[in-house]
Amino acid sequence: MALLPPDLEELRSRLPAVDSLPVKGFPKQSTAVRRLRTVQHLYERAGVLAHIGFAPDEGYALTDKTSPHGVHELMMISAGRSHRPGLHDHSPAFAGALGVIASCFAAHCAERDLSPAVSWSYDPATRDRESIQGEKRFHAHLIGRTAGERAWVAEHAQPAGSLSPMRRRRIAEEASVLGALLAADCIDPDALRVLIPVPALSSPAATTSAVFTLPGGWEEFTAPGLYEDLVYVHRKLTRIYDEIIRACTLGVSGIWKRPAVDPGRVDEVRLPLTVPTRDALAHYFAALRPGVLDGIQGAGACGRQAVTHVYPLAGLAYAVTFTQAGNRLHAHVRANVFSDLGGAAVFIDSPPENPNLLIMCLAAARWLVTPVKSDGASLEDGLKDIARSFSMVKAQINPMLTLLGVVHFSSPRNARGIHKEVDERAKKILGKVSHTFQNVIGQSEKTAELARRPGYFCPVHELHERRLQGDRTIPEAASALAQDHDALTIEIFERAQMLRSAT
Repeated sequence: MALLPPDLEELRSRLPAVDSLPVKGFPKQSTAVRRLRTVQHLYERAGVLAHIGFAPDEGYALTDKTSPHGVHELMMISAGRSHRPGLHDHSPAFAGALGVIASCFAAHCAERDLSPAVSWSYDPATRDRESIQGEKRFHAHLIGRTAGERAWVAEHAQPAGSLSPMRRRRIAEEASVLGALLAADCIDPDALRVLIPVPALSSPAATTSAVFTLPGGWEEFTAPGLYEDLVYVHRKLTRIYDEIIRACTLGVSGIWKRPAVDPGRVDEVRLPLTVPTRDALAHYFAALRPGVLDGIQGAGACGRQAVTHVYPLAGLAYAVTFTQAGNRLHAHVRANVFSDLGGAAVFIDSPPENPNLLIMCLAAARWLVTPVKSDGASLEDGLKDIARSFSMVKAQINPMLTLLGVVHFSSPRNARGIHKEVDERAKKILGKVSHTFQNVIGQSEKTAELARRPGYFCPVHELHERRLQGDRTIPEAASALAQDHDALTIEIFERAQMLRSAT
């Protein structure tokens, strides 16, 4: 069952679609992705052109990005001590600075026959799978597209219906079509000062986004009313998301947790929806499948291509893009109100002492995560063997194979000196592709023994659950180890998402 009613699915299938253009980079610049966890990281990992402070905990930095270090790209990123994911989390002064920078950037592009675009994403809650906001600080991309790039897009656009189900969802997701209808019903045009709504479904862009025109062009970016309008739109989207989640879902969202859905309660949604929008919402929820790969376990990637799988987000997510078409400036607010790209990962634990099995696993894998201990055998023998197999498989069999990182395993969590030494030795063995995860898997001989003992024989997180239920034969260290594994898993998925976004 399709997620959208037939008439909306037909509109979605006819949308002109093209894969995202890469950002043209400077030669010989690194494309490595590294987290910007602190303001200091901005200086260490990006080319900071300016750093302006408004208050003790609010400011912005303009960076000439190290990754992808675009020839025609600038990034404005929130640079206060605390993470503020949305524009609405900042002051009018911050928004005013963004407006002036965007207006000047547009003028710069006009002098050089570039087409300017300003965009940012908001998805602070999704951390356990692919997210549209990898770095959880607010950051806006300012990109100038050349005439050649624009011509390439026009030449290569094709109907979205001709793409595979997974590619079609990445470019024109069903939830974005539904989000455009919901936004049109709930946003009051009279409450807006600068933005003028475009009717939903009236154009290809207005089919997957809430589209607004800015009559004054890029100069409207400096008007205080634009910030107020964007805050208003955010509040409306939040209201839409919260109300539908309240009425139509059972359970809560969290790390590795998504609620069940109840399509029979759509009539309880207290929003001013038109009959067609409410019917589309009911249809969507009736087709939504929050389970992971229900019914096609073992079918692999081919099975996932053929079946629609969508999973409720951990929270509201949307992207904002300003683009110019002729002499008119448009704002596109693309909501991912109910779904993310979904997915499940298969982890294969392959012992390095079996080289044939290791090579088969690497040939089938997309990412490699390798645990290391501080002893010489783990580094000099195990890691070197893995490095040799990795290089051979990547060169001859599986060019998509990528080293995701090295994990300190069965190691004291605060042994920073030992960890630094291991990191340095790992870099000598693995070379420039080496990366060490920040989260460490601690050590507990008792927990390791219990996990293999008859009568227990279960993963660490199950030992943790049994302890929570009152089994005091399980040491407290099992709970600490379960938290280590949870934190590492999230970090693994975040890094995979960032590396995927950079390619």
